[in-house]
Amino acid sequence: MKALSLTQPWASLVAMSAKQVETRSWTTAHRGRIAIHAAKGFPRSAKDLCEEAPFNLFTPDWKTLPLGAIVGVATIVDVIKSEKWRSFFAVRSGWENEKAFGDYSDARYGWYFRDIKLLPEPIPCKGALGLWKVPAEIKAQIKAIGVV
Repeated sequence: MKALSLTQPWASLVAMSAKQVETRSWTTAHRGRIAIHAAKGFPRSAKDLCEEAPFNLFTPDWKTLPLGAIVGVATIVDVIKSEKWRSFFAVRSGWENEKAFGDYSDARYGWYFRDIKLLPEPIPCKGALGLWKVPAEIKAQIKAIGVV
């Protein structure tokens, strides 16, 4: 199983299904189930966002957000260029939070997640850059929960 590390509050927003599109400067050919990992680092600027709308609707107290742990699982179903996401948002209502939670500037990609599951408890795990392989013992814990 692969994993993707995200800085908070974005990791929790994905795990809670409040965010279905993760924007990145790079694409991936990977499709399928991945673990969502909350990175250990939590910059001041990200903490400040937790207190602003619409972030504060989902993350009212940034001090409670888990760090250095797998927080959920999701399925990557597609990766779409930001320009196409902007066109989609222009004709669809109800995606205002999604727009606020991502960076849809040119030359970026929106990773579209479906079948998102929040873990009942975070599983401590060291993260990495890029898509990385979940250690076997962590994968076994995720599988035991029944969300894979």
